[in-house]
Amino acid sequence: MRRLSVVLPLVGYLAASLALFSHGISTGSVFQPGTDPIAYIWFLKWWPYAISHGVDPFLTHLLWSPTGFSVLWANSIPTLAILMWPVTALKGAETSWSVLCLAAPALNAYSAFLLLRYLVKNGRPAAIGGFIFGFSPYISSHVLGHISLTVVALVPLIALMAVRRANREISKRSFVTTLSLIVLLQFGISMEVLATSALFGSVAYVAFYLSMRTSLDMKGLAIDTLISAAICIVLLSPAFYSLWLGSKQLPKIINSPIVFSNDVLGFLVPMQTVWLGGDALASFTRRFSATASEQNAYLGVPLIVVAIIAFRSARQEAWGRPLGWTTLIAALMSLGPIVWIAGHHFKMPLPGIIAMFLPLLKHALPSRFALYTSLGIAVFVSAWLARSPSRVKYAFALLAAIFILPNPGAFSFVSYSTPTVFSDPASVDRLNQRGTVVVLPYGRAGNSILWQLRADFRFKMAGGYVGFTPKAFEAWPAIDYFSAATLPVPQPDFKTNVLAFCIDHGVGSIVVESGTPAVLTEQLHALHWPTRKVGDAEVIEVPSSPQ
Repeated sequence: MRRLSVVLPLVGYLAASLALFSHGISTGSVFQPGTDPIAYIWFLKWWPYAISHGVDPFLTHLLWSPTGFSVLWANSIPTLAILMWPVTALKGAETSWSVLCLAAPALNAYSAFLLLRYLVKNGRPAAIGGFIFGFSPYISSHVLGHISLTVVALVPLIALMAVRRANREISKRSFVTTLSLIVLLQFGISMEVLATSALFGSVAYVAFYLSMRTSLDMKGLAIDTLISAAICIVLLSPAFYSLWLGSKQLPKIINSPIVFSNDVLGFLVPMQTVWLGGDALASFTRRFSATASEQNAYLGVPLIVVAIIAFRSARQEAWGRPLGWTTLIAALMSLGPIVWIAGHHFKMPLPGIIAMFLPLLKHALPSRFALYTSLGIAVFVSAWLARSPSRVKYAFALLAAIFILPNPGAFSFVSYSTPTVFSDPASVDRLNQRGTVVVLPYGRAGNSILWQLRADFRFKMAGGYVGFTPKAFEAWPAIDYFSAATLPVPQPDFKTNVLAFCIDHGVGSIVVESGTPAVLTEQLHALHWPTRKVGDAEVIEVPSSPQ
């Protein structure tokens, strides 16, 4: 019976995840279309491919050739790619992606359940708290396309290990070994989440040290955590070296932390990914600075009320105030460096500005700190339910959970077709024989990396989309042409710049697929380079010398 009580929540979470996120699933379809999902699908195949072919998995020359691209800077999810390798080998990377997206909320919820069951010693309150964390608006926002930020099941486990070590329930060896393993796995899912876990773990440590250092082994926890960190630094040194090399191609800031911050009203107003009110208030939330996938603050009035009541109930407990401060700081920092209200920014500095000046954390987006707010609230709600449980309490908690339910209509499955030029082996071989390929629509405007993946990586591209454009490519005018950034104004040096780019990057073919801006196609036709038709695509062959 005890074993069943541990397994049942996982079954329930999986059922909930399928019910909420699998709308429109069909054979061969892919969860949630978009450029970010396709990039992650590419990585799910890249790691098994690189390892099995004996090539450097940290640096790919299949994209942005011949310079190459340091994949660790693009949240390339090696942990998940290796975990899903058998599925990828049998059913393909697209299936692996869909499985991960459907399973992630349930795994997150179950991980939080394990933490909460330990803390409150009661399975039912822990199950509700697990749902609040695992199906939070943070999760339903990022499942739109950021699997590296959606799979956060290791975060509650880090907290669980820390609490058990502080309570002297596990040995130094067990703690260091387990924490090191978790850190290594999390590094391979999201360096950003690992870094922010360290940040808010440090905040929590200071808060609990000031309040409970006499009853908890805070010194031992700190020493053992530092030992684990040292071990991980040594084991990850090859990855850090690759990151250092790849940092030369990074933009100063990958995404603006000012733009990607939570709106103050975001705590109260649901985004489109939330079932109740999300669609009705979409015209209002579109004013917010960040997109739906990056507005993560929403809690809803019922959950805010329950959280306040739960905090007031717990503040007499030794752990109540330090956890309350940690949760509040996470919520405040998720607002970013300045204040946003209803899409309008005010030059009023907030504590989140500190993160902009910290190594690695300067690339983290403040809106994502809501992850730690939801975990803190889940702890308070579970503890409140476990303390003098009543039907009224459970009714309020369930109402709060209903108000954050993901909106099934916000998620979909889509089937992608592959152009003949990339599905026909003879056509792919001909492209490869001529050298590197430029595929239009270019970068994030098209599906070039998906077509490359489906062609089993049999050709290289002087382009692609995996998060950002390397510095080595930004200076080329041809990149602006391909991206249509300088069009439709005719470019007098179009031929000179395109040919120079192609020769320098070993480009032998430019594939023009449907969706390419007409003005770009016209200027390419005006070059009068050899052109052939393959299916619906045009293949323009680049001359080997200036004409």
